Amino acid sequence: MESDGNGGYVIQKGVFALIMVIIALLSCVATVVAYGVSIKSDVDMLKTEYTESRPRHIEVIDKIETRISGCEKASAETAVMVKGMQADIIEIKSDVKELIKR
Repeated sequence: MESDGNGGYVIQKGVFALIMVIIALLSCVATVVAYGVSIKSDVDMLKTEYTESRPRHIEVIDKIETRISGCEKASAETAVMVKGMQADIIEIKSDVKELIKR
């Protein structure tokens, strides 16, 4: 490198190009590393959230299953009541037919 006479240096085109390529490579590598660190922290956060929410999730599933079994019981009771109503309706029909015949 040569002095320019004003306290600075004259940099040739090839050296300047090499410096710019090195700066570009370093910025690309820094960007990839920063992005990787960001993704790793996000993944770690998601893992901890998953492990912390799992017991709560199991409780919610148990509550839902309890409600489903209650609905199944109510549905079975309703089916029995409907069958009983059906027998009553048949009896009422026969009574109405007898009354009409008279």
